Amino acid sequence: MSLRADTEAYIQSGGPCELEAILEACRNDGSLEALLCVTRLFEDMYDGITFNMELKAPPAWELACWGRRGLDQLVAATQKNPTSKNRSLCIEILTAVASKTDLSERVLFLSADCAKRLQTVIDADPELSDYARSKLTEFILSVEDEEELISIAGSGFSLSAWSANGSRQAKELFAAISTRWLTVSAALLKRYETLLTSHAGDERVFQEFFTQHPQFLDPMAAEIWPQPNLHGAQFPDFVIRRFDNSYVVVEIEAPGKMMVTSENQLSAYVTHAVAQVTEYRRFLERIPGAEQHFPEIDEVSCLVVVGLEASLNDKQRQALRNENRQRHALQVVGFDWLAKRSEAIRQNMISVGVTVRHVRVI
Repeated sequence: MSLRADTEAYIQSGGPCELEAILEACRNDGSLEALLCVTRLFEDMYDGITFNMELKAPPAWELACWGRRGLDQLVAATQKNPTSKNRSLCIEILTAVASKTDLSERVLFLSADCAKRLQTVIDADPELSDYARSKLTEFILSVEDEEELISIAGSGFSLSAWSANGSRQAKELFAAISTRWLTVSAALLKRYETLLTSHAGDERVFQEFFTQHPQFLDPMAAEIWPQPNLHGAQFPDFVIRRFDNSYVVVEIEAPGKMMVTSENQLSAYVTHAVAQVTEYRRFLERIPGAEQHFPEIDEVSCLVVVGLEASLNDKQRQALRNENRQRHALQVVGFDWLAKRSEAIRQNMISVGVTVRHVRVI
């Protein structure tokens, strides 16, 4: 019989005593088919039998022994079949590899032989821990439902309490979860980009969207005031307080409106929005007791969001850059620029995380 046939037969009627023989056959084979068989052994729920963790955990740890390819399969299989046990195993293994957990300590369902082989793999690839960390962040960002994320976090922290290096594993999980509030998910980005097409002329839709997801307007947003109305004065679309207590006044127009004219001048929509946002900034700077409404207010910048930069030609883009360069603390951008920035932050969070890397220019 083939490895695939043996794997499927085992899933249907096998027991723990037969599992090691199949895993050993997959190790010896070393092919892509063998890797996919180990993945099947991990992800299947074995008809929901009570003690299926005994059947699932050994192949899950075996996947880690395949290095980066195995970690890819571990995450992909968990995303495909996100049961609580699959997620728990995925989190446990990724945090263990990312934190370089001492595998000589006893880990439930991890055999001494598998631990030794996994340690060899980790030692042979000094950057495997960084790769595991990026996969952990990628997995956390892929969870759309906040309640599910809380459940995953609770399970992961609970498991780390039983590990010899639990504090290090917990820190890895905490760092990955922290990125959730510093970036946006791929699903949310896709939803936003769909709105740019389906509601290009409806400013109200984006007023509601940014109210719910202020990170699109500013990744450092700590508080947001949608359309604040003080003393009956003309009010902007948003005022944002950043985590460093600096402020941003935001004025938006619809994505379907023109940014730059054919004569390479800012459109009337842009100049009107710029006039509104700068006037409100002046109002904030001179209003008595402004700090009562906006804590620690001092430095205030402006952001105008109009149209789509993808619609501009090279000369129009250069005209927009020139306008932004000559304005102090005021930037004019397109709605698609916000999406591009959010995607860049998301990708950098996955690859780098929340730590700051020291880089030397040679």
